Amino acid sequence: MDFYTAAQINKIAEQVRKHFGYGDDDYYVDITRMANNGGVEVNEVEFDDPEVAGMLITKNGKQIININQEDSEERKRFTIAHEIAHAILHPNTTSAMHIDYRQALKNYTNESELTREIQANMLAAALLMPVRLVRNAWDRLKDVDDVADLFKVSKRAAAIRLESLGLL
Repeated sequence: MDFYTAAQINKIAEQVRKHFGYGDDDYYVDITRMANNGGVEVNEVEFDDPEVAGMLITKNGKQIININQEDSEERKRFTIAHEIAHAILHPNTTSAMHIDYRQALKNYTNESELTREIQANMLAAALLMPVRLVRNAWDRLKDVDDVADLFKVSKRAAAIRLESLGLL
């Protein structure tokens, strides 16, 4: 498995955003449209297990992301970005069906699986909340709720991103 630094993940996010037409001043990313334009189908579904946030399925060379229809719009956006991140960062280690459960990272016992989840979270955050734009927003707003609203992410996701960038 490849190991990616935070700088590498942020660079990948910049390249992906640019590839899909998002510039340096685009705070909001239509992550579903990005997935669709990349050939990935996105569906909102009802899972038998309510602890499933989403899954990435590869079937006949086509990728499908299923997300929990019961989640908030902000959570759905992050889940889609997280699954896109798995497709980008871990194409050879993600099985034909990769399921992401709602569980704390501390609950992962397999080190390589934990690393993949951390990396997918990092890339998802970078796709939705690029470093430069987060720093700019924080300098202007100084409020986690306002930053979350600007990027259309959950307050928790915004807070984690701000903390990871040393702003909180």
